Amino acid sequence: SDPSAVMVRAVFEPTEIGFDEVAPATKFIAYPNPANDMVNVTYTLTNGGNVMLTITDLAGKVVMTNDFGTQAEGTYTSSLNTSSLSNGVYFYTLNVDGVSVTKKLTIANN
Repeated sequence: SDPSAVMVRAVFEPTEIGFDEVAPATKFIAYPNPANDMVNVTYTLTNGGNVMLTITDLAGKVVMTNDFGTQAEGTYTSSLNTSSLSNGVYFYTLNVDGVSVTKKLTIANN
């Protein structure tokens, strides 16, 4: 080994960067999933707020939107007619006062 060579050792320590975001709703679920003609979406709001439910396809195109307006803290269920949607995978997003949570929904119409 060359005594004049310099050895450099870099140490990278992971740091946590981020912020705490409160989920806008708990127990956010669509059933049945896979769905056919109808799907029920249930959610519990931890705080009241302006509530919107959006369904998008894999390309991000909005295929369905329900604006529920202002809702108080509590549990809600909405039944959606999905018979016009093609078979495939979609995402359903609940937005409460600008804070969103998104999950996957599969449509399997007969």
